[in-house]
Amino acid sequence: MVGVYWRTDYGEAVRLGAEAVIGILSEAKKALLEDAVFTLDRLDGTTMTV
Repeated sequence: MVGVYWRTDYGEAVRLGAEAVIGILSEAKKALLEDAVFTLDRLDGTTMTV
């Protein structure tokens, strides 16, 4: 964050980016056809396994 944007815009961008990464990892797992497991800490503090 460089201070150019509203703080709420930055927060929403971070959340959107996190959801995009989860989607990309889910698609990569399907495409690889392997038993890969990705464990992530979400922004709300919960842990998620893809």
